[in-house]
Amino acid sequence: MFSKKIENFWYYHKTKVIVIAFLIIFIAISWDFNRSQYIELEIAYVLEDQVISWEGMQEVNQIFESVLQKEDDEIEGIQFTPLQGAMIDYQIAMPSAHIFLVDDKTLEKYIDIVLFEPLDHYVEKYNIDISNHPEIIVDSKDTDGIVYALPFKKLKFLVDYGFPEYDYYFTIRIPHDNTYDIRGNENAHTILKYILDNS
Repeated sequence: MFSKKIENFWYYHKTKVIVIAFLIIFIAISWDFNRSQYIELEIAYVLEDQVISWEGMQEVNQIFESVLQKEDDEIEGIQFTPLQGAMIDYQIAMPSAHIFLVDDKTLEKYIDIVLFEPLDHYVEKYNIDISNHPEIIVDSKDTDGIVYALPFKKLKFLVDYGFPEYDYYFTIRIPHDNTYDIRGNENAHTILKYILDNS
């Protein structure tokens, strides 16, 4: 009697069972794949017409990964994202990157919007001369001015690996309130300290 019920159930519902089984397997595989592909740090940089070599990109990746692994053995990946044309507005409006290396036009467009973290303490700690860079400071009624970007003239650390010779401004995006984004933000500060210590 019981076996007859199973036969009837299978006869009428086998398609549903197979579809549900495939969905469960697909979701399980996708979830595991997404976890393994999680980006620990994304660096978005403005790029005009210059192409960065794959080898140079890989070398910078290895350096940054080794720096972050000193802090955390479970670093899974760093991604560099070039920003061109409309992608600049899209990427900043729908932020996923933790670090933005922007040009003066992009900085001017977005610095007054609360997107980037204050970087005043780096100016003080590393004695960075910002006297010729009023564009990186935003005045408010509560403060004399907050530094939201650091001027990296032709950021030599990256230029040596084939990045464009632009007058970049280094910014760190304010993190969303989730564990992964906060971790990415912490990694961004670790990289900024490394760059300043080695410049």
